[in-house]
Amino acid sequence: MPDDYLETKGELTGDLNPKKKKSKRHWWQIVLDVVLVAAFVGVAAFSINVVYLSVNYGDAFFVDGASMYPTLNKDGLVRQKDGSYKAITWKSSEQGDGDFVDYGWARMGEKGLSDLGRFDIAITYYPSDMVLQEDGSYLPKKGASLKIKRVIGLPGETVTICPDLDENGNIATPWGTTVIQDSAGDVSTYSSYYSFSDFEDIDGETYRSKVTLANQNVGPITLGEDEYYVCGDNRAGHYSSDSRVIGAIPRYCLQGKAYLVTSLRKLSKNEDGTFNPVFTWNKNRPFWNYYYLDSAPFEKTLTKKETSHA
Repeated sequence: MPDDYLETKGELTGDLNPKKKKSKRHWWQIVLDVVLVAAFVGVAAFSINVVYLSVNYGDAFFVDGASMYPTLNKDGLVRQKDGSYKAITWKSSEQGDGDFVDYGWARMGEKGLSDLGRFDIAITYYPSDMVLQEDGSYLPKKGASLKIKRVIGLPGETVTICPDLDENGNIATPWGTTVIQDSAGDVSTYSSYYSFSDFEDIDGETYRSKVTLANQNVGPITLGEDEYYVCGDNRAGHYSSDSRVIGAIPRYCLQGKAYLVTSLRKLSKNEDGTFNPVFTWNKNRPFWNYYYLDSAPFEKTLTKKETSHA
């Protein structure tokens, strides 16, 4: 009888393991899946990016003001009274609540200062911001604000800035000519990295009209063994208060070195009057479109090097 069972099984018709018929997916379900996957990938990429930057650099910063324009805050936006936005320019003052400013990453303390060189961008206090402590160290005053400037002169060097004039005796470049003499007597001469074309006209007002001989007639000033000479990139008029006015910056004022800019952040004003940079999507600078604050292009402005044979 068991054999009859087997034969009967063989006589059965149809599929013993029928496949379930798949239901057709609607187009909106496919679109939803794509959106969810894209959102997940975007969040993951952003998170990985933040972790990478935090591990490699460690300290975030944002830029308030236009003293380093056009290197920094060139894509920034100032919120108007009616809620609209206007581009930050070389004439812009300090930023306020709702403005979009450059946000980047730095290495603070000796981690960044150990390789601070010429044309690097330093984050610093000024001597008037610091208070001498009983143990001989210096700490910033309450409410003192950090500044961001470009290093021009290094310890032991003599810095001179000369007007750069054309054949008609007019100022030819925004920065003039920078002459550096090191402690061995070797002299290096650097031309202006930026030209007047890098600073747009504003309501018929030119940047050239704001550059005076006083902006480009500095020194010679000899730096001590722990002193630095710093300038903003926006050197016309009064747009950058730097070593041309306040003198050399002692090393104890320096706090770190800026390495890259990653995005624009929207400033949110705190109750104490300080600002908090908040991540907000801005088409002017997507978070993946960051750039390094490389000093190499500025080093290439070296036009002449004279070696002392004394």
